[in-house]
Amino acid sequence: MRPTRLIVPLAAIVVALSGCTSVVAGTAIPGDAGGPDGPRSGDLSATLLSAEEINSIMGSEDIEVVESTDELVDHSAGISDPACLGTLYNAEEFIYDGSGWTELVDEILTQQVDDPDSWVEQTAVRFSSADEASEFYETSKSQWQECVGQQVSVYDGDYEFTWEFDGLTVSDTTISQSALQLDSDGWTCQHAMAAVSDAIVEASACGMALDEEAVTIVEALAKNVG
Repeated sequence: MRPTRLIVPLAAIVVALSGCTSVVAGTAIPGDAGGPDGPRSGDLSATLLSAEEINSIMGSEDIEVVESTDELVDHSAGISDPACLGTLYNAEEFIYDGSGWTELVDEILTQQVDDPDSWVEQTAVRFSSADEASEFYETSKSQWQECVGQQVSVYDGDYEFTWEFDGLTVSDTTISQSALQLDSDGWTCQHAMAAVSDAIVEASACGMALDEEAVTIVEALAKNVG
């Protein structure tokens, strides 16, 4: 039995794989008016790709939105090395705290079956300025680099899972890194991030035979930043 995939950034969302069910313990951080400094004008949700676009990138036909939020979450208590939290997860309060973010949108998309082949999270985060977004990107690049070759354990309250990080890839304004879940027959998640104007866009794409899907999603998100 392959252990459950554990990239589940939204609090209490459940995705079952191969008969095992994993729930990540996490505390949602209230979004209130969109962030610590209140809302900005413009529809940040328009940055996110449609389910049809995600299906095209992932080579699927039945991926759909299963959860959405405008809140950060906190899984720092469940990971063995919180310094690698942002390398593994999107939209983490522990990572974004104090960065100057003002607004975010986040969606999880997958197949509505017991054993989905694909899993995607897409996130867009607005900052008070382009400089703050760029600074967050550079900080993330350094944090991700420190996790290259590292193994981290994630505990969901019932099971412990171990992830091993590959090398960091930097291409123009995008960073990406893959993590293999050990003892999972090859379940891998790629995480990608880019800074565009006053926004950060990030995507995680998971599956058994990934290529550069998370990078492709982030490049598309970057084009949608208004």
